[in-house]
Amino acid sequence: MVYVGMVLEYYVKLRMIMSEIKFTGKAKRTLQKILFLRKKQRKVLKQRRKLKKRNKKIHRNPVEYTSIVLSSMEKSVPLTSKSKILSGVVNLKVPDVFCFSRNQDEAISFINQVYSCATDLNVTNLHFDHTSCVTMGVCASTIMDIILLQCKKWRNSVKSPINYSGNLLRDGRISKNTEVDRLLKASGILKHLNIYDKPIDAVECLNLIQNGESALVAESTIDYINRSLARHNLVLSPEGANYFGQLLGEISDNCSQHGGDGAVWYTLGHYSFNKQTSEGKCQLVILDFGNTIYEGLKNTATTGMKKRIDKYVKRSWTLFPSRESEETLYTLFSLQQRVSRFEQKGIVRGNGTITFLDAFQNLFNNDSSTKRSMLSITSGRCSILFDGTYTLQEEVYPSGYRNKTIAFNSKNRLNVPPDRNYVRTLKNKFPGTIISMELYINNALIDRKENNNG
Repeated sequence: MVYVGMVLEYYVKLRMIMSEIKFTGKAKRTLQKILFLRKKQRKVLKQRRKLKKRNKKIHRNPVEYTSIVLSSMEKSVPLTSKSKILSGVVNLKVPDVFCFSRNQDEAISFINQVYSCATDLNVTNLHFDHTSCVTMGVCASTIMDIILLQCKKWRNSVKSPINYSGNLLRDGRISKNTEVDRLLKASGILKHLNIYDKPIDAVECLNLIQNGESALVAESTIDYINRSLARHNLVLSPEGANYFGQLLGEISDNCSQHGGDGAVWYTLGHYSFNKQTSEGKCQLVILDFGNTIYEGLKNTATTGMKKRIDKYVKRSWTLFPSRESEETLYTLFSLQQRVSRFEQKGIVRGNGTITFLDAFQNLFNNDSSTKRSMLSITSGRCSILFDGTYTLQEEVYPSGYRNKTIAFNSKNRLNVPPDRNYVRTLKNKFPGTIISMELYINNALIDRKENNNG
């Protein structure tokens, strides 16, 4: 500002002098250059003031959001991704592969774009184009829908409503894939915006549950699993229902406890049955907006647990050929047995995720006769994929101490770098944790399981 004031003072003096004296040659060119630079500077300052005023108007302060979802997104979306759109209608083309287990970075980038546009008060209509989408995960679809619903509610509260729209193809198709169309109608944006509410043959759904009690989530999810298995003339046994109930209850409690104060979490399921092949695809997503796994361990773990993890991180940085992200190492370490931010005397904590992975591994292990089922965990900037290539293995120490480990490398050692096809550091951040499952059930898998354990 001092510099601007000095330039302005000289500018006024020069104007006064030039009105009385005629300059020629070099002096005249120098004065013309000064006047040109001053004019250019004034233009730049004017543009900055205009942009600052516009940003102040459009991008709300996160404390003004009553929604944890929107305030969490505000903190994680990069400033470079903020909407700078002046027109009222925005066309958003959904990625070809919109899925967290296969295309995490692009999925998060698109979700950031959706949030940015939906909270831009200059935008009055978002038009979604699914015509190129060939693969859609229930996780990505659910997160986008949650954000859109929260944005619509907030926009109404600030007296600046927003509309959502999309095109149908001539033959009634929305995308290039029939399965994507089913998901959008039964469990996706068309369902959540009440655009399509007709039952769809060969589809079973677990409707979106927000912050449900663990007993409610377990009961609803078991009912969803039984309705899905009924397509194969199966049902969970009382022991199986009890097992799943305890497992889902523990995962629900983990979401409510580890997400931090005010965290909000959701559960949704979508099952699609192919009559021609008698194969079913069962998808289930459990996610929360709040602290990431890394943030929970880094900020709230007990002193003893922090020492264990910090020791692992420091050792890993010296052993690995290239430095892994601290967040990735924290998240990988959290999957190991007996790792928890809580420590209680006489109580073994940190078994919830291991039990969950163990159940997935035992019930839905893969072989060449079935499509490869997948479980993915995305938290912050870390993505971990579990598809049976790397499995939990129990190690027995000389003292008799037993501990299950999954390190995602051929040696199953935490001091060896993980396979980057399965443990990745992402460019973009998700403000919370997503557990997404994609399970394929067919006659070959059922026969094998019945022969193994009845």
